[in-house]
Amino acid sequence: MPENIPENQQVIYTQHRADMGTYMALVDADVTVDDGQPDWLSRMLNVMQVRPALGLLGTAVDLSDFIPPAQARQIAPGMPEDVLMSLIKANSPERAQPDAHGADIINPYKPAGRLLLARTETLDKTGALIGNKKLCEAVNNAGYDVGITPKVEHRHLSLLNLFDYPEYDYGQLQRYLGKI
Repeated sequence: MPENIPENQQVIYTQHRADMGTYMALVDADVTVDDGQPDWLSRMLNVMQVRPALGLLGTAVDLSDFIPPAQARQIAPGMPEDVLMSLIKANSPERAQPDAHGADIINPYKPAGRLLLARTETLDKTGALIGNKKLCEAVNNAGYDVGITPKVEHRHLSLLNLFDYPEYDYGQLQRYLGKI
């Protein structure tokens, strides 16, 4: 898209809706997904297919990518505290992701918006909203459940920004998120 604006996702969804089936995957560019058999999408579909009330399914995050604050301070001793804590997502609720090995789903637990499988009928009712809090709330209000599955684990590469993108502008991100 020529401009990064919150409405882009809905524009793309509307443009391609006629070509979609029962489900739609939303995947951010800074996500990698674990290998496994069956593949990650099949594992997510298996969870969704046995839960007709589940409108939105996310995946577990690889917790090993979260940099401990003390280690981050050693890496960047002169960085302002607020910038450092933003870079390592020190206050992310995902740091406290419940351990649910063997479970199909953790619910209620709002999935992050970076890797989602959605029922298209759900998005038809709610819109393809940007922002996981806003989207999950709309999905719940439309009568569907949301959750994450520990059967698929993703890595969120921005968790490593301290190493390879320390100048990342979280102020700009907050301004963008403030628009949604």
